[in-house]
Amino acid sequence: MTDTDSPWKEVLECYFEPFISLFLPNAYAVIDWERGHEFLDKELQQITREAQIGKRRVDKLIKVWLRDGKETWLLVHIEVQARKDPGRLKSAKQNPFAVVVEAHLLAMATRQDADGRLQSKLQLVKRLYMEGYGKQEIVDLFRFIDWIMDLPEARERLFWEELAKYEEGKEMPYVTSVEKIGMEKGMEQGMQQGMQQGMQQGMQQGMQQGTMRLLVRQIAKRFQVGADTVHKMLAGLKTEDMEDLGERFLDAERLDQIREWAEEKRLAKAQ
Repeated sequence: MTDTDSPWKEVLECYFEPFISLFLPNAYAVIDWERGHEFLDKELQQITREAQIGKRRVDKLIKVWLRDGKETWLLVHIEVQARKDPGRLKSAKQNPFAVVVEAHLLAMATRQDADGRLQSKLQLVKRLYMEGYGKQEIVDLFRFIDWIMDLPEARERLFWEELAKYEEGKEMPYVTSVEKIGMEKGMEQGMQQGMQQGMQQGMQQGMQQGTMRLLVRQIAKRFQVGADTVHKMLAGLKTEDMEDLGERFLDAERLDQIREWAEEKRLAKAQ
């Protein structure tokens, strides 16, 4: 794990309670979950600086309350590995974090098998429906699955076609309606507007969108963040900015460097 924001950290925040239940059942039993929990990101920054001196890395600091009323802090360090624990996953019925772990293991197992990854991804996503997860949980878990089990373009199209058929049969168009269809309609509207405003402007817009998509994909993969995070970071930039970003991206060591550069560009345009 790196210190930059990533889908791993996002999914941990979303499913912290199931995470503790899956990996730390003894701790789960003594925590008073009705009182909630609080992520202490500012406090973590100081602890992380001190921990790095001893070459120790941490990911999340969380305040919880125990059943006896005491407040305590949990320091959670995540180290993603490829080792599988079948017993733990098998016993974790209806635990969304077990789905997260399985998605990671499947991604590792199919790194050089695009067809195998396509089938594994389809089966895993279909299981979300079969096991009774709600709409929002399916959408949230799908975002992580889609990020970690990315597919080549041709198989990506096959995946969406198969998923659309499955959701239509189940009468549960959760993912295709929220994720894919909305994106495609937005692209279609942009293309139509470009044609109406003139072929030249439409071509420029298409080139900008293509450049943006490529850079977003490269940045997301390099720094292990979601594409949505990168899209928001680069919002408002123009074609000439994309060319500059292509060079900046090669030299950047941290995601924050790209974020700061994008903010400087936006501030310069506002002046």
